[in-house]
Amino acid sequence: MEPKELAAQLRCPSGDHSTQVATGMNEANLSVNRKCLQALDIRSGDKVLEIGPGNGAFVGELLAQAEATLIALKELSV
Repeated sequence: MEPKELAAQLRCPSGDHSTQVATGMNEANLSVNRKCLQALDIRSGDKVLEIGPGNGAFVGELLAQAEATLIALKELSV
């Protein structure tokens, strides 16, 4: 993928390459996301508002960390 096309996909994923780009972003951000989850020290009964950018790939890990209430918002790319 050409740099200009990749930049467009990172801004607003669409078309044939959107899944490939999203998967790459999830893999690249995995260790940072896990460190953030550890730092949050979420405990049973906590309420979590997930407003981070991306496709919510780490929300499952967030829920598995503790029995917490999760409120997720989704922004549709236009």
